Amino acid sequence: MVEFIETDVDGDGYDDLVRVEVDEHGGILAQADTNGDGIIDMATYDVNGDGVAEYAEVDTDYDGIADVSYTGGIAAV
Repeated sequence: MVEFIETDVDGDGYDDLVRVEVDEHGGILAQADTNGDGIIDMATYDVNGDGVAEYAEVDTDYDGIADVSYTGGIAAV
């Protein structure tokens, strides 16, 4: 299942387009274009669907390459 929602994931006061996909195991992949250029800037993956992302990537300088990666319990997008 894939859904598109608009929410302010980066806290800048503007809604961002977020693509949310739930896989067959209940894992949740959320991808966001936070600056509206059509390139994914932020992605989180919640492996077991418990609301805590086990993995995330953020492109802080908007060049299309993830600059920061996180693993472990972090709040999901």
